[in-house]
Amino acid sequence: MNLYNAQSLAQVFQTFFSKFGSGAIGLHDGTCLHLNPEYLSDYGTLPQALEVTQKYLKLQPGQVAIVNDPYSGGNILSTVTLILCVETQGPKPTPLLIALRKPLRPHLRHVTNVEEEGLRIPPTLIGSKNEIFEDILSAISNHPLCPDEFTRNINTWFQELKKAEKNLLLSLKMRNFNLSRTFFQSYLTSCYQMMRSHIEDLPLGEVIESFKLDGDESLQLNILSRGGEITFEFQASNPSKRYNLTDSATFGTCLAALLAYFEKPLVLNSGSFRAIKVNTPSLSWLSAKYPSPTFLGMSSGIHGVASSILHTLCTLGQENSIGTSATIAPIIDLEFQSGAHFFDTVYGGSGGTPNEPGQVGINFWERNKLSPSIEDLENRFPMIVDRITLRKSTGGSGENPGGSGVAKTFRVFEPATMKWSGDNLKIRPSGANGGMSGTETEFNLKPSGKKSEKLNSFGSLPLNIGDTITIKSAGGGGWGKEKAQE
Repeated sequence: MNLYNAQSLAQVFQTFFSKFGSGAIGLHDGTCLHLNPEYLSDYGTLPQALEVTQKYLKLQPGQVAIVNDPYSGGNILSTVTLILCVETQGPKPTPLLIALRKPLRPHLRHVTNVEEEGLRIPPTLIGSKNEIFEDILSAISNHPLCPDEFTRNINTWFQELKKAEKNLLLSLKMRNFNLSRTFFQSYLTSCYQMMRSHIEDLPLGEVIESFKLDGDESLQLNILSRGGEITFEFQASNPSKRYNLTDSATFGTCLAALLAYFEKPLVLNSGSFRAIKVNTPSLSWLSAKYPSPTFLGMSSGIHGVASSILHTLCTLGQENSIGTSATIAPIIDLEFQSGAHFFDTVYGGSGGTPNEPGQVGINFWERNKLSPSIEDLENRFPMIVDRITLRKSTGGSGENPGGSGVAKTFRVFEPATMKWSGDNLKIRPSGANGGMSGTETEFNLKPSGKKSEKLNSFGSLPLNIGDTITIKSAGGGGWGKEKAQE
């Protein structure tokens, strides 16, 4: 396949997902043809969802499967993936798979088993042609940990899948592609060659870096760049109390860090993946096995891993070193007595780079999402947002300082149970090339009529009427010495 045809097919897939969000397209055997991630944990898990679903279900045209199991290609249990098998047209057509990933309301639960984190769904046939299997949907909905909005959303997303099928088939027909397996295999080979050409731009050599999180989680990363192929070799501590990633999630994190290093869009599929090798030690927190809990690892810890990988990539050439970003955002989860449920993250500052200062309070690894207004939050939940402020000068100083963190303060008007989790309370985001570290994360509780107290990095406690909670995200590390210090 020539470069023009490969780029044309990639453009069709990219345009398709501009309407349908996070997902993937695959061949009938589960091979990933196109990956469109929205969250960091999507990079490695969506391709695995295609592969594992076809391994066990072997979907036929018209059939729909659902999966959210982190050990079968899901990321967190509050996110579900629907997979539809579609029949294509042509002399030797091959069926395709369309996977759409959709979020439900997340819950933070401090547990030791993935089964306690929520409803876990392995690959399950849930529909065929134009109907949902109501008996299966009912059985899932009756699970005590099934989200209240599950049934309503599944029906909506089932209709969206059918629209996606029509849209994709029409787009492929308009380009008059020969939708044979040979055509798609040639496309994957072209994508592999394109990825190799980008990796060839990396400095040749080997670099080893070590990192540690606030808990007992540690990792050592050895990156070997050999002109067209790159290997990520991990050494890591045993399964963590908080942060556990599956093999597929760790692979995807390496892929995402590589893209961030290149700062350019690349076609992602099973072809381009072949240029990337990732080795993780078994039974470590980067290669978690069932039944280890995965929510915090896949939603928070994964950001710290990705930043560590990017930092190591940049040290292949010292001129590209960057300050560490405060990427493991603090999380707060409030379960009110009335049944209302509030969940929020407070993003920290990014690290300074040789070219620019860090940014303030951003989600470095995921696409920006619209946040509800303060007025909307106060109308929906029995609380007020006392203040949202910039934590001035909390980014590490330097020629290009790190981005500042953000502080949010909430006051509750109804008894509630609060759960929280964060990092960078002990180990601050480090600077680079002489830059200073950013300021640490803080959790503060001020019981009504009492003095404020600092909280540990994670935990759970009851709140009373009038209690105030403040979450302060960390600042990013600075880059380079301040000019006044030279």
